Amino acid sequence: MRGCGWLKQNFIMKPQEIRIGNFVSFFNNDILKASAVFENGIHDKHYNGYEYNDIHPIPLNEKWLLDFGFKEEEKNLFTLRQSPIIFNVHKNLISNEFIIRMVTNYSFLVENVHHLQNLFFEIAKQELKLKKENGL
Repeated sequence: MRGCGWLKQNFIMKPQEIRIGNFVSFFNNDILKASAVFENGIHDKHYNGYEYNDIHPIPLNEKWLLDFGFKEEEKNLFTLRQSPIIFNVHKNLISNEFIIRMVTNYSFLVENVHHLQNLFFEIAKQELKLKKENGL
């Protein structure tokens, strides 16, 4: 398991934040991959339903970046070359935040796995896939 680290207490995810294929955490720290998104919750690949008040974002960490195929090219610098875009994710050692930098010099604060997935999709117009899904 990749681990969820801390979960934001009382954080309720909204339908517009979740896309099919996003990874989220169930209240007991199980990792879920959304296979359907509805007004009141999501379903996983087994058609189990989860309400939004029971799921939480997964804080982004180095393990998730590596699992998505990013390479640690330098200490705290992770890169994914996905033509035509190169994604550089820097970990700020003081705040432990991850910031995406692209060739275009735009920067974004990225806190959660589903935010990284959605941002990648919006920019690259393709899904960010794990190298191995390990049954998710």
